[in-house]
Amino acid sequence: MKLITKKTKDCLYSIFCEVFFRGSKSFYLGFLILLFSVSILFARDQTLEKVSLAFGKSDWNMVKKIINKVDVSNLSKNEKSEYYFYLGKTSIEGEKCVSNLKKSLEYKSSFNDVARLEIAKMFFLERENEQSLFYLLKINYKDLPETKFWEAKNYLQNKKYAESVKSAQKFIEIGIETSLVEEAYLCISESFIRQSMFLRALNTLQFLKDSKFAKNYKAITLFKIGFCYENLEDYSTAVSFYRKLMSEHRYTEYYYQAETRLYYIKSNSLADISMSDLSVSGNEKISTTEREKTKQNTNGLKFYLQAGAFGSKSNAKKLVKSFKKKGYSSIIFPKIKNEKNLQIVAVGPFNNKKDALSAKKILQKDKITTYIIERK
Repeated sequence: MKLITKKTKDCLYSIFCEVFFRGSKSFYLGFLILLFSVSILFARDQTLEKVSLAFGKSDWNMVKKIINKVDVSNLSKNEKSEYYFYLGKTSIEGEKCVSNLKKSLEYKSSFNDVARLEIAKMFFLERENEQSLFYLLKINYKDLPETKFWEAKNYLQNKKYAESVKSAQKFIEIGIETSLVEEAYLCISESFIRQSMFLRALNTLQFLKDSKFAKNYKAITLFKIGFCYENLEDYSTAVSFYRKLMSEHRYTEYYYQAETRLYYIKSNSLADISMSDLSVSGNEKISTTEREKTKQNTNGLKFYLQAGAFGSKSNAKKLVKSFKKKGYSSIIFPKIKNEKNLQIVAVGPFNNKKDALSAKKILQKDKITTYIIERK
């Protein structure tokens, strides 16, 4: 239950200022009024407090359940900013999310920079980099170091490679232990690669590979190392890294990219590659029966693993992003079911059913349930 209205809070704030700045004829009376005013002034809406606690525990179901019970009309300006921030974070639709986060910015509060960061992320996912940078550059990065990471990602997409490297390095220098550090190193290496500065990219990637930060992006790190060696014309070393990737990270997006690079090196006689180098283990023998099993679908269809169906494209994109972190290629395609527009997320494509089944088993180990579908 709300203990005090916004109007009363504003009134008490005026009393607080009067007592604090001008004093009172009776020191003791003034002091008591001061204590009373401060205690009530900072009293929080009890329902909003419950929302805050649920948000801190990442209990999104609880946040969604009680957020609409908050009486917005009685909230102070700071509380309104907080309320719209939570409302934005729990909005399913991307536009509603941004709209509520912008409302949070209408009231000056400690939530403003966090709201700006969330808006910037949303615009980045929609590839609206100018809008994303507009909000990022308004944030005090010393309070929110993650800002520099997202600046680096934006600059990379905008082909401002020097700025991308500087922002990523600044983020790393802050020294926060987070999974984003690994991505920041990859961002630096990609900026160098796009400028054909392969030796500098290689030094960054080799450091990352052997560091404590190498966790979620080992497959792409190995691929980029191989790619750098290939462009430095050290083809035998490139082959060794491509084969290492194929051995350790089967049926991921970079597995197939490494396979493509090996075929390119072999077809151009850039290195001595045997057919065993193009297999996963290096000594696999494929029987006639297995060849029959792995033939591509003659209907021109490819195999995918459907992993989710969403009413919101923004939620579908979140799942695609999580698959990308694990090294899996995935797509989003629309589907109408029971007169509802759905966004389907599917891992793939796979050239044959055997590869799809193998990937399905790997995903099951990560507790990801999928089923095989066929489409063009």
